[in-house]
Amino acid sequence: MISKALNTINRYEMLKNTKKIIVGFSGGADSSALLHFLFVHASNFGKNFIVEAVHINHNLRGEESLRDELSSKEFCKKLNIKLHIKKIDVRKISETKKIGEEEAGRIARYEIFKRLSCENGCKIATAHTLSDNCETFILNLLRGASIKGLCGIPPIRDNIIRPLISVSRQEIEDYCKINNIKYIDDSSNFTRNYTRNKVRLDIIPLLKNINPNFESSLNRTINTLKKDSEYLEKISNKSFYSIKNFGNYNINNLKALPECIQNRVIGKIIRENIKDKPLEQKHIYLVKNFLDNKKNIILPNNSQIYFENGFLKISKVVNNQKEPFNPWSFNLKAENNLTQIGLNIIIKIMPISEYRVLHKKLNSKNVFDFDKISSSAIIRNRRQGDKFQLPFRNITKSLKKLLNELKIPVNLRNNLPIIEDKGEIVWIDKIGTSNKYILSSSTKNVAVVEEKNLI
Repeated sequence: MISKALNTINRYEMLKNTKKIIVGFSGGADSSALLHFLFVHASNFGKNFIVEAVHINHNLRGEESLRDELSSKEFCKKLNIKLHIKKIDVRKISETKKIGEEEAGRIARYEIFKRLSCENGCKIATAHTLSDNCETFILNLLRGASIKGLCGIPPIRDNIIRPLISVSRQEIEDYCKINNIKYIDDSSNFTRNYTRNKVRLDIIPLLKNINPNFESSLNRTINTLKKDSEYLEKISNKSFYSIKNFGNYNINNLKALPECIQNRVIGKIIRENIKDKPLEQKHIYLVKNFLDNKKNIILPNNSQIYFENGFLKISKVVNNQKEPFNPWSFNLKAENNLTQIGLNIIIKIMPISEYRVLHKKLNSKNVFDFDKISSSAIIRNRRQGDKFQLPFRNITKSLKKLLNELKIPVNLRNNLPIIEDKGEIVWIDKIGTSNKYILSSSTKNVAVVEEKNLI
C-alpha cells in the first residue's frame, strides 16, 4: 500500500506547496489507513505540512454514530492529531433538497471540506480507493454515462487529493493489520438499501470469481479512458470557443462538429449557463433534439434554449413572467437601423427585376413592397392592442394571440422588431410580412430585411 500511495502522490504532485492536510476521517479502515499513512510517513515528503482530521457525524445511526465519533476522538488522541468534529442532519438535508440521503451526505461533506480548507496551502485528503473507483465505474456504466463518467473518481480535483486511489480495499485491510490499526465498521455498508452497497456486496464478488484481478484490470481500462477523455476534452475546448460569440453559439458550426465533440461542447454550453444544477446526459439529448427541430426547450433552473439569427441562445425564464416592458421606436431608414436590443435591422432596397434573380437566396418572410410604405414608417417593439394581418390570408389576429399560437418564447416577445407605417404593422421579426404589404404584380421596389446581431 505504501509504495502505491507514494507513487500516486508523486505522479499527481498532490503535496506540492502544501502546508496542511485535513483528512476526511470516518474511523473506518480506509480513512484510518490514510490518516495513519499521512501522519506516520510524512517524513517521506519532507514533513513540511501539518496533518489534521475531520470527522462528520451524519446522525443517521443513533448510538452507532456516537460510537464512531468517540472512536475517532480516541484514534486522533493517541497520535496527537487535531480533530475537527462536525455534525449534520442528513435526513433533513435530504428532505429539504428532495434528494437521496447518500447524495445529501456527500454534498454536506464537501461543503464542510470547502470551509475547512479555505486557507492557502491547505488540502483535503479523502480515502477513496481503487475498490471505490471500480464501484463508481459500474454505477456510472449502469446509468449510461459518457467516457468522462466512466473515468471514475479523479485522483485530484481542486484542493482535494486521493492518495489511496490505486490501492485496493484488501491492501488497506492488510496495512491496518500490519500496523495494528483498530478501525470500526459502519453497519450501513452491509445493507442493500443503497445501490453502491449492492454493487460492492453482490456484483463485484461475481466479477472477481471470473477474474480475481478484476480491480487492477479495470483500473487499466479506466486509465486508458482517462487519456482518451483528456484528448477529446482539449479538442472540445477549442471547438467550444470557436462557436461562441458574445455568449451565444453558432448553431451551424455546432451541428457540423463530430458527434463525440458536439456532445462535449453542448455539455460545456449547458454548464456555462446553468451552474446551480447537475448536468445529466438527458439534457445533452434535449439540446441535440433542439438542433434538429428548432423547438424551444426548457432546461433545469427554468432556462430556455431558443434559436435566433443563426445562434443558439439561453435565457432565464423567471416563473414564466414577462420581462419588464421598455418601449422603444426609431424612424425607419434604408440600410442600418440599430435597435435598442443590439440587433441591426438592415433594409436593402432593390428593383423587382433584381429581386427575381436573387429571390431563391432570400427569406421570403423578410421582404415587403417598399413603395407601399411612407417616409414616416418606424421600427419598434410591440404595443398593447397590436393586430396583424396574416400573409396570403384575409385574417387579422391580435399579436398577443399570434405569439401564443406560434409559441414564440415569452422572453423574446417584448423586443421583437416590428416595422409600422401609419399605425399598421408591415413586418414582424420571426413572423413575416402583413398581407397588405406582400409583393404583388404591381411591385416595383422590394425592401429586403436583414438582421445582424451585434451582442
